[in-house]
Amino acid sequence: MTRTSAAEAAIYEDLEDRVTRIARGIASQAKYRDGEELVSHARLIFLEAVRSHDPARGTLERRVVFLVRNRLKDRMRDAQRRSAILAQADVDPDTVTCEDAPRFDRDGLMSRLGPDGRAVVDLVLSCPAGLAAVDNGPASRGWLRRYLGDLGWAADRAAAAFAEVRSALSRG
Repeated sequence: MTRTSAAEAAIYEDLEDRVTRIARGIASQAKYRDGEELVSHARLIFLEAVRSHDPARGTLERRVVFLVRNRLKDRMRDAQRRSAILAQADVDPDTVTCEDAPRFDRDGLMSRLGPDGRAVVDLVLSCPAGLAAVDNGPASRGWLRRYLGDLGWAADRAAAAFAEVRSALSRG
């Protein structure tokens, strides 16, 4: 897994107040209960912005502000949509549990997969602590591919494993 470099830490120190203000402001506007969760998510977005920054397309500060603001607003809109759907379904989100979710036959799925497909499913179902972001939003997308790349998997090997899992899941 990639660690934060000293240069990234220094850049974050310069922009930390701005990133934090943006996250808390969006939390306040959306009347979101856990503003610190948004601040943490904003930090993940910050790292992504630093790592994907292209100086030819503008300043780093502009990229950070753009990504943090837009991705957090998207996250809040998604949360509001989910809340609206739950309200229409007359479901109390505080009482919905994993037992209410559809189940799948893990052993049956694993028996239909090769070693790479099983490795991917195991990583998803038994994710090492701290590997994936809590949220499946834009900042956390691709964590599994990056992790597999860090383990030395070629992109085509990872793509083939994902395709195998997708196919096995669609067959039921």
